[in-house]
Amino acid sequence: HDLIADELKATVADRKAITKDEAVKIVKDILKIGDVECSTYRQLRDRREKNCFARYGLEVDKSMVTTMFCVSNQGYFKLAPEECVELYVPHQSCVAELDDRQVTEKQNLFGIDYRGVGESTPDGCDQDKVRDFFANYKYDYHFASLSLLMGESYLGDRVRDVLGAIELLTAYGVKKIKLTSSGIGRIPALFAALLTSRDVQYAPDLPLSSLDSQ
Repeated sequence: HDLIADELKATVADRKAITKDEAVKIVKDILKIGDVECSTYRQLRDRREKNCFARYGLEVDKSMVTTMFCVSNQGYFKLAPEECVELYVPHQSCVAELDDRQVTEKQNLFGIDYRGVGESTPDGCDQDKVRDFFANYKYDYHFASLSLLMGESYLGDRVRDVLGAIELLTAYGVKKIKLTSSGIGRIPALFAALLTSRDVQYAPDLPLSSLDSQ
C-alpha cells in the first residue's frame, strides 16, 4: 500500500491539465465504454418494505438484467417519471438505503442497483454461507479479475448500468436528473456524470428537495 501511495503521489505531481473532452476520451478508453442505449425495460413485481419499490429490469447488456427502482408510497405498473427526478446510486443496496426516505405521490426518486450490488449481485464465484462484498479475494474481486482477463472492465460495466438508467429515464420524458450516490456508488456515479450528454447534475448525498433551488 505504501508503494502504491508513493506511485500515486508521483503521478499526480506530473499530471498535466486536460480539457473535459480529453478526459471523456481517456475515461471511455480505459473503462471500454462505447455508446450506451437503454430505451426498453421489463416490468417486475414491486417490492414492499416501509416504502413501495416499483422494479424495472434494464437490459443494458442483452446477457443480463440490472434492477432500477422507483420509490413511492403507491404502486406503479409502468414507468411514468416526472420531468425532474433524482437517480440514486447506492453503496450496497437501493432498497436498504432508501427505505427510510420520505417520498411524495409523484414518481421522482429512482435508484439503480448496478451490477455487483443489491438485486444485481452475481450468484457465481465464492458462494459462502455469508457473502462479504468487502472480504479479500471474494466474489467481487474475482469478477473484476475475470473482466481484466477478458480485456473488459467491470467498473466500466457498472458505469454503463448507470448510463443505461439515465438513458431510459430520458427516453420516458425526464428532462433533468439529480444524480446522487453514497459509498462506493460515488465512483460509477461520478464517471457516469462525466460521460453522459444528458442534463445531469452530480450531487452525492444531495436530496431532490434542493433540485429547484440550484
